[in-house]
Amino acid sequence: MDLSLEDVTFPIGDFYSEGAYSSSNHQEWFCSACEASKGAYNTETRTRRLLCEMCGSVCEVRTITTSSDVNSTNSRVAQWSAIIEMMGEDVQEMVAAADSLQAPERSVNEFFLKSMSRCKVDDNCSILWDAALRFGPMLVMLVPAAFCKPVAGAMRGLPMVKGQPECGERPLESAEFVSGRVLLLRRGRTTFAQKYKLALSLGAAALIVAQTLDVWPFVMTDSAGEIEAAGGESGAEAAMPCYMISKADARLLETLYAQAPLGARAGDDPARPSALHIVTRDPVRECSICQEPLQVGETALKLHCRHVYHDACVAAWLRTKSTCPLCREEQPAGQPTPTAGTSRSEGGPAGSAAGSQPYYV
Repeated sequence: MDLSLEDVTFPIGDFYSEGAYSSSNHQEWFCSACEASKGAYNTETRTRRLLCEMCGSVCEVRTITTSSDVNSTNSRVAQWSAIIEMMGEDVQEMVAAADSLQAPERSVNEFFLKSMSRCKVDDNCSILWDAALRFGPMLVMLVPAAFCKPVAGAMRGLPMVKGQPECGERPLESAEFVSGRVLLLRRGRTTFAQKYKLALSLGAAALIVAQTLDVWPFVMTDSAGEIEAAGGESGAEAAMPCYMISKADARLLETLYAQAPLGARAGDDPARPSALHIVTRDPVRECSICQEPLQVGETALKLHCRHVYHDACVAAWLRTKSTCPLCREEQPAGQPTPTAGTSRSEGGPAGSAAGSQPYYV
């Protein structure tokens, strides 16, 4: 067969000519009663008799023949290489230029990958819920607390008040303004449960705790059972929403809120761009990489884009690629400052930091 292109004529071989296929044989144990293969037959098992572990029958040895198309890859690559060469230097330069445009793969730094905070899925699936805060141009991730069962929905046009003192270790100044608003407290000095009970007693619409460590995401817990011990609602029934916001996002939120018009901060116009909105969506139930469910007790890893996967699945992905498997958002690839371990449920000193070990949420 000849292919003509204007004045250029060159032969193209038949991809499916005789002798294009090769075959190979291998032996295996086979149970005729179960009609199932029982593993490869090799020199180590040649002198022994094999019994089927299912039915107890004696297995026989059978030969399997497999064939492959040797023309499928190497031969066709050679054919097209010959075609490109015959079409002249201009075409060769165009092909070389196109190949050079392919960007190399970029992976996430191994140290950074190990430093990302892992979370074990709790009974409320806290890490699997998709919660976000919007304030003006700001849209950031929130992580629900493990002692509050999240509810899908939106809280719009909320005013916010910063706690004074910031950690809520003493009675708040101007506590009368907390009712019906979002209370912002910083992590530390008191436990997460104590902050929650304080906000609940003042009638806050929601509580946001600002992370002070370089560990994110992080799920707050009530490991001492303070809420239930004090006669409050249990973790499955606690009604007031409680979230954590990252250290960097909390700093940005405080800056933007201080610059917002007084009307927006008072919550008199929920439609204003600077009004505070919190949206919580139903939890993700399946890892989109392995297509297996994210079950209670398994370790999950949530990326900065709010998509969550099995730790092992997304870690393997990020070792060869630097983007989220779902939205393709570029993930940080730098090397962060090393962190040291601290408690996961108690408020530690402001300068402490937590490590990258899994957090039981």
